[in-house]
Amino acid sequence: MKRTFLVIASLAAGCTTTSSPTGSVSLGEPGRLALAGDCIVVAEHASLVCAPRAGGGTPHTIATTPDRTYVAIVADDNDDGVLATSIANNAVELDHVGLDGTVTPLASAAASDGAGELALADKQIVLSTGALLVTVDAQAGGVTGLVATATETLGSVAVRGTTVYYVDDTTLDAVDLASPTGMPEIEAQSDTFAVAADADAAAYGTNLTNSSYSFVTNLTTREVTELHGTLSRVAIAGGHPYALVDGDVYDATGTDVETPLAGGLDAFDVAADTQAVYWITRSGDVGSLAR
Repeated sequence: MKRTFLVIASLAAGCTTTSSPTGSVSLGEPGRLALAGDCIVVAEHASLVCAPRAGGGTPHTIATTPDRTYVAIVADDNDDGVLATSIANNAVELDHVGLDGTVTPLASAAASDGAGELALADKQIVLSTGALLVTVDAQAGGVTGLVATATETLGSVAVRGTTVYYVDDTTLDAVDLASPTGMPEIEAQSDTFAVAADADAAAYGTNLTNSSYSFVTNLTTREVTELHGTLSRVAIAGGHPYALVDGDVYDATGTDVETPLAGGLDAFDVAADTQAVYWITRSGDVGSLAR
């Protein structure tokens, strides 16, 4: 796979941005993103790749799984690796992968459609098997049931404090890790596609059925932001939500947002920290904008 560092202008050309991208790296293949250490970690089909977060460096492969397909990744709580899920032989595998390439298997479970979404909750990992939501001990790897049966296919998962937010088909639900008896549905009127959370806030994105409008709701501030187009991902950093809408990156705050932070991208995934917003396009270009 050809991986080259591109100058800023190569990504900015043809894009509508409110500020200039800090740089881009071409990996040639899209994948889910996680921010760990100095890396933007990309979960390609069968490998995890580190693209330097500051730009200017050369991407390198952290780990490969030729017999498995990576699904999702999140940074670990030490910021020196990622938790990664992959699918093989109708099973979802959960590994800790250090930025130095050390792979530690943590859990394996039978998988159905939608398996592999995950979120980190202190020393527990919340993992979707597609039909079940389970917790995995981040140290010992033991698996415990959390949500016994989903109504439909489980989707996006996020954790804030002890509350786990998860998309069940197109409904947003929640469960408390401290008392996992279920909580009332949060959103059942629209098509919920994504949820994200950090220590400061949780937010979710919905698409109105048969409409060109989407919305991001901040569950902490109760702010609802209207966006124009179809939403696919939500990211959050410092309680500030961002959204991927029709492949463009938006600041998902305010009442009605029409102009993207970065447009013309055809982005596949988005991530954020307190310094910048990051994305990867469907052609495998990784870019960022300073916040």
